[in-house]
Amino acid sequence: MSKIGLRACPRLSRTRILVILCIFPLVTFFLSAIVPFRTAGSFSRRRDSGILNTDDHRRLLANAIIHNSSAIVSASNITFALPSPARRNQLKGVIDDENIEEMEDDAEINMTEIEEKIRISMQRPWKFNSTLLTNERRQMQRYFDPHGVISLTKKDVNIGSTIHFHYSHARYIFAVPRTMYNILPEQKHFQSQQFDTCAVVGNGGIMLHSNCGDEIDKHDFIIRCNFPEVSGFEKDVGQRTDLLTFNPSILDKKYERLFTVTTRMKFQSDLQRFGRVILWVPAFAHHHSIPTFRILLDYLDEVWELNKNLQVAIPGEFLDGMFRYWETKGITERRLSTGLVMYSIATGICREVHLYGFYPFKTYHGTQLSYHYDENFREKDYVENKKYHKMPTEFAYFQQMHALGGLKLTIGECNNDN
Repeated sequence: MSKIGLRACPRLSRTRILVILCIFPLVTFFLSAIVPFRTAGSFSRRRDSGILNTDDHRRLLANAIIHNSSAIVSASNITFALPSPARRNQLKGVIDDENIEEMEDDAEINMTEIEEKIRISMQRPWKFNSTLLTNERRQMQRYFDPHGVISLTKKDVNIGSTIHFHYSHARYIFAVPRTMYNILPEQKHFQSQQFDTCAVVGNGGIMLHSNCGDEIDKHDFIIRCNFPEVSGFEKDVGQRTDLLTFNPSILDKKYERLFTVTTRMKFQSDLQRFGRVILWVPAFAHHHSIPTFRILLDYLDEVWELNKNLQVAIPGEFLDGMFRYWETKGITERRLSTGLVMYSIATGICREVHLYGFYPFKTYHGTQLSYHYDENFREKDYVENKKYHKMPTEFAYFQQMHALGGLKLTIGECNNDN
């Protein structure tokens, strides 16, 4: 019996091995044939969620900038615009595909035609649609917490906690130092608050000679982007500031990383001009910003007692959810603009949102516009911006929301009598 068993087992094992060797190549061939189809399907679903190709982008942007004609926005931009047919019917007029191709290809743009369409759309009476903004707020909350986006708190992290970067490889991490932990708030900003009207003030050259300063200062809460120069521009941009964004790279561009006594004094002076303010510092987009961020933390640690009016807000890993949300609206870009991020925050903490200084074009009524109102015109600023952002797409979305009453977009001069 033992001899039979010893002979049978090897034969059975050899048979199984032969079967496996025959089947394995067939399985491998089958998998290699279906994987490309599954991969293609995954990309298709990602497009359906809001990521669009170049043709989609041109078509949607063509349907998005509003003017006063008998045409209506077609159903092709349902992802980009708002889904209700009744709402789409309010979006009267389109810029044709030829205009959009000119914008994307940097060809000679017929700005006279575009500006006229924008001018007419801005002249139409505006009425706030609270339901629309409430719906946008609820949609955003499915992807991110608008209050949580403002800042980490001491409850969220400890000294030594690690944070990842949105744009960098996962191997790059940041360990929270004492200098950062000490300046974090105890609880979320504005957790139980909602402001009646908020102004998000961009730095576009369109702000020059706008006379919007008084109107801006009347809002309950004012957000300014990228540490702009306000002194000397009060008539156009106002004076008050409640939330002020500060990318760490600003220390490189304007203050020589605070390496000299002169630049340290200038930074301190510029900071104090804003008075009681929350400094919003997005440090965790890319690991390249960390050396400058550490310089800022060390500086704030040194002078914290001299800045009683200053609070610092440092957001954590919020960009993933915000990117996914804006993809559902057809806005896909390498980096979300600061203005779009601030609009997202304002939607969460404000009952009514007004935008100023959001205009992506180089000219307005024949006047050349600098990229930022506090700088001289430089062609390279517009070229550099296109590498990372799709400002015309963002602008088109804001115009749609303005036309439907979801937000108030101001372009050109403010009428302070109304």
